Amino acid sequence: MLSGGLDVGETCGYTHHQTYDSAYLEAHPEAFNELFPLSNKCNAHYDLVPAWVNPTIANCAAFVLLATAVLLWFGTARLARLIGGAPAATDLTPGRRLSGVR
Repeated sequence: MLSGGLDVGETCGYTHHQTYDSAYLEAHPEAFNELFPLSNKCNAHYDLVPAWVNPTIANCAAFVLLATAVLLWFGTARLARLIGGAPAATDLTPGRRLSGVR
């Protein structure tokens, strides 16, 4: 419903003013069935997917992996502190004594 009712050939012709080459699609079927990098070519020289899309997806995936690694690093460090008996930074509030410390 949101696609506008155009197939790839019509999108190439009407929207982007490029000729749709079905022979190119038949000669390179593996290029259109890949998950990444994204590609939807009209012909050998024009791709409907803008050039900024694939690097953006790669950068977002790298950011998610980095953020997950940092969260795991700090989470395991805090868990090791709590299990090891060393007080966490939030347990050292002014005026509060730790149990067993005089």
